[in-house]
Amino acid sequence: PCVCPYTGSRSAAVRTAAVRPTGAGHRIHHIRARADSRVRRRRMLHEHQLLLALPDEGGWPGEERGDEISAWRMRERMKTPSLVLVLALNIGVDPPDVTKPTPCARLECWLDPLAGPVAGQKAIEAIATALQQQYEQWQPRGTKTVRACLDPTAQEVRKWCASLRRASPGRDERLLLHFNGHGVPRPTVNGEVWLFNRTFTQYHPVSILDLLSWLGTPCVLVFDCHNAGRLNEALAAMGRAGEAAPKVGHDVIVLSACAAHEELPTSPELPADLFTACLTSPLRVALSFVRRDGLVALPDELLERVPGSPSERRTPAGELNWIFTAVTDAIAWATLPRDLFRRLFRQDMLLASLCRNFLLAQRVFARYDLHPTSSPPLPEAHGHPLWGAWDLAAEAILTQLAAAAPPPSRVPSAAAGDERGASGASPEGGAGLARPGGPSCSPSPPAVPPSSFFTEQLTAFEVWLSRGAADAAAPEQLPILLQVLLSPTHRYASLLLLGRYVSLGPFAVRETLGVGIFPYVLKLLSSSPTAELSTPLLYLWAATMLYDRSTRIELLNHQAHCFFVDLLRAHHSPRRPAAPAARALSAGDSPSGGAGGPPGQQEGSLPLSAPLSSVLALFVLTEICDRLEAGGGGGVKKNLQI
Repeated sequence: PCVCPYTGSRSAAVRTAAVRPTGAGHRIHHIRARADSRVRRRRMLHEHQLLLALPDEGGWPGEERGDEISAWRMRERMKTPSLVLVLALNIGVDPPDVTKPTPCARLECWLDPLAGPVAGQKAIEAIATALQQQYEQWQPRGTKTVRACLDPTAQEVRKWCASLRRASPGRDERLLLHFNGHGVPRPTVNGEVWLFNRTFTQYHPVSILDLLSWLGTPCVLVFDCHNAGRLNEALAAMGRAGEAAPKVGHDVIVLSACAAHEELPTSPELPADLFTACLTSPLRVALSFVRRDGLVALPDELLERVPGSPSERRTPAGELNWIFTAVTDAIAWATLPRDLFRRLFRQDMLLASLCRNFLLAQRVFARYDLHPTSSPPLPEAHGHPLWGAWDLAAEAILTQLAAAAPPPSRVPSAAAGDERGASGASPEGGAGLARPGGPSCSPSPPAVPPSSFFTEQLTAFEVWLSRGAADAAAPEQLPILLQVLLSPTHRYASLLLLGRYVSLGPFAVRETLGVGIFPYVLKLLSSSPTAELSTPLLYLWAATMLYDRSTRIELLNHQAHCFFVDLLRAHHSPRRPAAPAARALSAGDSPSGGAGGPPGQQEGSLPLSAPLSSVLALFVLTEICDRLEAGGGGGVKKNLQI
């Protein structure tokens, strides 16, 4: 005997096969049977208070409003495989329109070009190498080519831009141009940057439109120079005038160090390329300002020797990296429109890292009454409350490190630290510790207790569910839950909170999918989840399938439907060996060992009994089988012969 894929009843399957008509009557009967099955499914879910995403006008959301339902999906993925680094420094010669105080900021990529082990004309080569390493850390497996143009002419920049575009012609391949113009005059109001002639006797202007024509689109432009906002304004004016300029903010992303009327800070306490430092080595910049504003005196050496590896979240360096990524992601989620957030923070790994770090640049430059600009414009977020949570967590970690293992008296020089470096990036391409100039890693990190940051954010999310769930705005901790899913320690608690959140209705499912949690829960489902994770994952997938039925394609592609089949087998055939993820559910749906005890016995859990778990699993499998192409659900239906 087999189970009917619509009703879950064995006898119903037999009766349907016995009285099924033929011809036109068969088609009418099939339409009526499907309509009746939908009514039965809706009634079953409603009885268990799980009718989450049906609109007021009735019907399945994914059919009548497909564009709106699938808006959370990324239409296309992008990558940035090639970079052009244009360093117009002309070390030792100041531009004619810039008067530098004495002393002034001199560090470029945390190297002093006029002193130290690397100085003089060879310093620009060391600076280019350090900058290249800092960029490569954000996507260590995605960068194909980096070209450094050192004090170049316009012809050299044109040659390398055209060469890299020929090597990356696809519409899903961005090129990045980083312009450091600290050794040339500031940009003109007409949108021109300055380069050198071959003998360094003259400055030649190059229009930003010429740069775009050489570089092609899509591309990312980073300008670190005085009055960099003039270039943003020139691009915007060209677009308004109807000139043949690319679509700025879509095909062309621009990040500039300051507004059109502003000059970069020159304090000797800061690096000369402070904007570049914020974008490419954010942890060192952020921790230096945490130490400056903190209540506890911390040694300078501690910032250069944060123990551990940024890719290991259980080490201090990795935990700081993890917290910084979560904070900047949450701030962007709270301040940006949803479509812009997905385009800047979910489409391209390198671009997402730069945009997160741009939020840090906004905060750092605001202390000097300066305003980094971007296209598309990002709202000012330097006063967001989550920055206070970052300061508290970072200062607590640094204080514990200083107390547990004071750094040695002899500390390597900045140049040695640059050559040594540290690599790593978060799974989402998030903020990491910079190799050059970033905190280095000691071989044996001291034992310090983990930060309470994520526990506090989970508590805040739970308070929102209890007190503020009636508000229309999504909780700002939602992106942090995505980062928490990476930790086995907090994974169960975060899944329970996500289950409670999606039970609020279709808007909650939409926000959960929009923030980017779907790939994570899909990976959890297809990687043999533990018994305690089965219940919240089952609930989340039932809500997701009810909201957007197109997710069944991913389930089939990843063979994740076997999870739901195993659940049904465990419930209906106890003599058969059940999958590890289903054994606890077959015993009564009371997995223990996470966040205070078994579901159904603690506040905020998901009390799913074995019958209700069968209903949800059968609902998901029914949606997978329904309306698939011929043979698409055959494998699932065969597995349902339990």
